[in-house]
Amino acid sequence: MHISNFRTPTQRRHRAIVSALVTAAALAIAPNAVANAQGVAVNPNPIPGIDVASYQHPNDKNEDIDWKAVHGSGQKFALIKATESDSYENPHWKYDVDQARAAGMKVGTYHFARVKQSAKAQADAYAKVVKTVGDDSLPPVLDLEVATDNAQDKSPLDAAGVQRWVKEFTTELEKQTGRPTMIYTYRYFWLEAMGDSQDYKDHPLWFASYTDVPKPLPGGWKHMVIWQKGQENINGIKGDVDINVFNGTEDELNSFASSGKPKEQPKPKEQPKDKDASKDNKDSKDKDASKDKDATKDDASKNKDTSKDDKATTSQNAPSKPQDNPTTQSNDSTSTNLAQDKQTIGPSGSVDMSSGGLSSGNSSSTPGNPARTKESGSSHAFGSSNLQAMSKGNNDLIKVILALAEGKGSSDTIAQAATSAGFDEGSSRSFATEVQTQVDHKTLPVNDLRRMSESDHYDIGDLTILLRNFSD
Repeated sequence: MHISNFRTPTQRRHRAIVSALVTAAALAIAPNAVANAQGVAVNPNPIPGIDVASYQHPNDKNEDIDWKAVHGSGQKFALIKATESDSYENPHWKYDVDQARAAGMKVGTYHFARVKQSAKAQADAYAKVVKTVGDDSLPPVLDLEVATDNAQDKSPLDAAGVQRWVKEFTTELEKQTGRPTMIYTYRYFWLEAMGDSQDYKDHPLWFASYTDVPKPLPGGWKHMVIWQKGQENINGIKGDVDINVFNGTEDELNSFASSGKPKEQPKPKEQPKDKDASKDNKDSKDKDASKDKDATKDDASKNKDTSKDDKATTSQNAPSKPQDNPTTQSNDSTSTNLAQDKQTIGPSGSVDMSSGGLSSGNSSSTPGNPARTKESGSSHAFGSSNLQAMSKGNNDLIKVILALAEGKGSSDTIAQAATSAGFDEGSSRSFATEVQTQVDHKTLPVNDLRRMSESDHYDIGDLTILLRNFSD
């Protein structure tokens, strides 16, 4: 995701950290990955897509993105940043929506939240976009990543305040659009800034997790509809772009992009009852009927389970709206688990995530590409060992970052720690440069880093998402 400076909504450039650590998740998907003990439902053949912002228009021209080439690279859907706070509108969002749609992609938009500003004003501004895009689109998205106004703001809104803000925003947006709100977030924000609220577990989840396999979801969610996995360089876009996968089939994506509503499923036919009766041989009839009754029970039980499986396999719905919100009641009685039929990967199972178009476009030529400069999100491509490093705990890395912030150590120390964590030398150096820049510009989120280091819930992937939100 990309944010703009709230007070001066200009085009935001990600620094080297984005490609130094985030690109790994897209370029080196580990095959036969094994998830954590709790497991997360994942389609072994997910549908690839991207999300873009004004950052992907480096020359500030609509034509900076060739949407036909993007679609030709295998991307099936696009989520486009439309608004931020109550005053910023991406000047390219309408062009991107129209051209991506014309190219044959499913489209949607997102709003980057500034939770210290009016929730209603932001919902009003974004609702206008949603109505313009129309119902034949992915559900509107609330992007929740920061609890501050900008990188210099050191006074984030507390969890209770963020929860009130999100409630007000989603209630107002759904009231104005009649559509469920999809939530984009990542683990650290939801657990800390949202206090691990369970109030949105029935909303569609777009989850950012830059790891080789998905980890347990926060907030009571049982599945993720879209998984943001990292960044990649693809045909049609200059520099890197966020890479996502839709956690379902293409038919389910098409259904989900139709107002986020499910297709009606046929009801399973009831098994005919055995009416064979003969009064002439009652004892024999009773014995046979008893057997038939038991068999019918077994068949009914099997059919019941099959019905569940069929519903899960064909379910194409967006999770229902919160039932405690009178303005967003849903008459939809189908399951809220869009991808509940997908393979759950756990310690005893595996799923090959190397498919799904994650290596589409010109990613194969990414290593050493001289056109990928720091300004465009460049640096070194990762091998599978770097991807595994993204899944590791981040305490050791945070420790040396905080030491640098206190005037101890150097960027070389950061680079050495990143290398020790498993990253290649070039990536480690880029990461260290970004951290040093944030220290110099006084934008390093010191309090968040301390908080993150106190828990074992977070990995290096979470750390990179945190830091990129404070990159200027």
